[in-house]
Amino acid sequence: MLTTLLADVIPAEERIYVFHCHQWREASIPESWFADLSPLEYEAAQRHTQGATYLKQRILRRRILATCCGVKPADIDYDLRQDKPRLYNTGISDFSIAHTVDDLLMAVVFTQRCGVDYEPQRALPYGRAIAARFFTEEEQRIWCERQYDKEYFFYLWTLKEAAVKCAGSGMFADAKHYDFSTSSVLYKHEVTPNRRVTECRGHGYFSLVFTGLQTQLHYRTISMVSNHSAERIIQLGEAVDVDLDVKIMFDKDR
Repeated sequence: MLTTLLADVIPAEERIYVFHCHQWREASIPESWFADLSPLEYEAAQRHTQGATYLKQRILRRRILATCCGVKPADIDYDLRQDKPRLYNTGISDFSIAHTVDDLLMAVVFTQRCGVDYEPQRALPYGRAIAARFFTEEEQRIWCERQYDKEYFFYLWTLKEAAVKCAGSGMFADAKHYDFSTSSVLYKHEVTPNRRVTECRGHGYFSLVFTGLQTQLHYRTISMVSNHSAERIIQLGEAVDVDLDVKIMFDKDR
């Protein structure tokens, strides 16, 4: 299943991979894959309110990382006790995960760091209160000018989530220090080396923030139920504010 869909992934230092697994909770996981998990992952699952879902996410994570590294899933070694998991025995420098009920996204980079976030379309009953807590004054001003448009809210929110994941910090501690109201990425009023890619969909918002000089983004969409996979390659070059084609759905089944 997933192994077949990832068979042609080719790791390279200049690349960033984003894997978007649709309907991941409904995927049928072979029993043999559970043997790849570590005792720490099973212990964490016992403390988790949704232990079975937690284990499924960990299995998919291992399969994707193993494909990118060219190693066996059971050989993936990372520290689960850190806020930002650290990989020990791979050529990957960083990875980041975001998931909803239907969608799981995972970004993998081979140099520097990254953070990814995805949010589905939904109502914003407390949007202004959230913006006051996490948005800068300039971001709030622009959102007001846009008549509190949901698209702009989620555009900013996903970028901030991705940025703090990239830094290894947290939304409560760091979100308001990042300002995405301009083409540059400002952190505490200074331009940072962070680069970004953002994508708006009819049903969700995706953002990736990363450091380094990678030139290609390989965005692979995977339907976990229909076993369909497709990849789009985006040449980043100097421009990183990339609005991807909104007419292309995440996978052909939606």
